[in-house]
Amino acid sequence: MVLAVVEAIMHEGPRAGTFGYLALALCIVTPVVIVRRVLAHPQVTIDTILGAIAAYVMLGIAFAAMYLAINSGLDQPFFSQGPQHPGSYLYFSLTVLTTVGFGDLTSADPFARSVIMLEALTGQIFLVTLVARLVSAWQPKPKPEGRTPKHESLASPGAPGQPDDDGP
Repeated sequence: MVLAVVEAIMHEGPRAGTFGYLALALCIVTPVVIVRRVLAHPQVTIDTILGAIAAYVMLGIAFAAMYLAINSGLDQPFFSQGPQHPGSYLYFSLTVLTTVGFGDLTSADPFARSVIMLEALTGQIFLVTLVARLVSAWQPKPKPEGRTPKHESLASPGAPGQPDDDGP
């Protein structure tokens, strides 16, 4: 909060933009912290999977913040389609991260394009490795003793507790 007040008072100078760079640093560190916590879970639960999804979304937010930072250093607009509002960066980032790639926004800067390729690769590796691993290791909570699930009443003949076809 102190940095936000200082930045509001000093529009120019050595600390101008410090709050934005601090926010960028936090956006980059947060997914790492979440993934470390997710990997430390001894058993995969729904909370573990939701944590991995939260880290995935935070990756998109971190890349959007990076695109905003890259845009502040460019002489031209970040997008070939002209200047956009800040929400465009998040939309663009999540589109790249999920590799949907609608094509309605494209970068005009060669350096930004290399960061965009890094984001697309990161998004795919994240999904293929971490989320797929967690989903395959997830075991739903067992049903309490004494309750019979509905699907067991449809057991095949000869199953324990079910009459056989060959007997009276």
